[in-house]
Amino acid sequence: MKTKGCIAALGLLMAASAQAATTGRVIVDQVAKPSRQLEAVRTELKLTQAVAYPRSWVNDESRWAVFAVPAGVDLAGLRAARDPEAWVSRHVQGDDAIGLRFMIDPDGSAVEMYVHDRGKLQLGASGTMGHVHAPRIEGNRLRGHYLSFTDLFGSSVVIDLAFDAELWQAPRATPLPADGGAPGAAFLALVKAIHAGDRAAIQAAQPRDRPALDEEDWARLLPRMQAMMPKQPKIAGGKLFGDSAILSITDAGSKEPASAEMAREGERWVLVRSTSGADRSAGLPSPPAFADTQPDLCPQLLREGVVCGDVSWKGEAFAIRHVLAVQLDDAQHLVLLAPGPLDPAHAHGLWDEDAPVEPLFGKAPARGLLLDFGGAHGALSAESGYHIDPEAGFTEEFMLRGQAVRIGDRIYGTLPVSETDRSTGESKVLQILRFEAPVLDRR
Repeated sequence: MKTKGCIAALGLLMAASAQAATTGRVIVDQVAKPSRQLEAVRTELKLTQAVAYPRSWVNDESRWAVFAVPAGVDLAGLRAARDPEAWVSRHVQGDDAIGLRFMIDPDGSAVEMYVHDRGKLQLGASGTMGHVHAPRIEGNRLRGHYLSFTDLFGSSVVIDLAFDAELWQAPRATPLPADGGAPGAAFLALVKAIHAGDRAAIQAAQPRDRPALDEEDWARLLPRMQAMMPKQPKIAGGKLFGDSAILSITDAGSKEPASAEMAREGERWVLVRSTSGADRSAGLPSPPAFADTQPDLCPQLLREGVVCGDVSWKGEAFAIRHVLAVQLDDAQHLVLLAPGPLDPAHAHGLWDEDAPVEPLFGKAPARGLLLDFGGAHGALSAESGYHIDPEAGFTEEFMLRGQAVRIGDRIYGTLPVSETDRSTGESKVLQILRFEAPVLDRR
């Protein structure tokens, strides 16, 4: 019996570990954008692994960024990268790149979001791009539930991702001497050559894979290089990462910090890039702790039907398990949420006053919530609807705050159940119900 108990306990542990893995999907209906050479694309990405890393933000602050990808995508380069954001930026430019990247504010707001699918999608923006529920750092993981039902520049997006992202770890570095050692000497020599206009010395200090400048480019770029380089540079140390180095630089003629990334090629050090206004050798500050975040009241992922349907509506307990969605016309969708199975053949009872509504509910009482969504496609909103009761009939409800997205012949949505404090007027979300369903078109 003891052995069986151990096996059972191990099974539970493995199940819990499996549930903690990153899982979810992104569904996109991208409209054609000829000006950007983008065709209409409808796609669904299934995401199963993620890495989180600090990313620079405004006012010398940083935020947590997350890069989520399908199974089989090799993230070893990201884990080993000295600059994870630079690695991700290069990776997503590939023709076979698939993934979702987003950045999280301390309150859980997604302040950037970009979707990539083999070069076919270039969809994303900064601003409020949905919300991450219950974001938290646990050990060396960043966990949360990212949800978004939105219309972005005419394209519709559904994001439903429970992520368990490993935290990127900065590679070990060796401090450089105060003068920057060999990388520092190479940088100072390059700056001197640039200000002197020494074309041969400048070309000799370039990486091997960087093509030589022709006469036209040389005449155009030399003044720009001279303007960008410090006039009186001084090295203030830096960090060595094997065959690459980050120099900390000051300029006697400027109070702005600067840095330069150098790479070793054989016996010489070459300039990869330089940065003014920030000292990249210092590394990013740690992102601020999460605070005032929203709890994950519905941790289940969307699926056909209803999830998190055990709700209370004005004191009445509902065990909502079924959903029926109908498009009435070019500006209206109805979504019926009910405890029992619904018969689509009798859906006309919702809008035809001469047709009884009871057959729609089969043998069960006519009980449920009816949401009235405005719009024909893309992001939809429901401010009003009805509470259906077998005795009282249809009671109109307002301020419902339902959200949904219509993509193809399906609708994906959510309904928060709130309670308002009459003394303060503040509303608090107590429960969240979500649904996914095919849409009947009665037009």
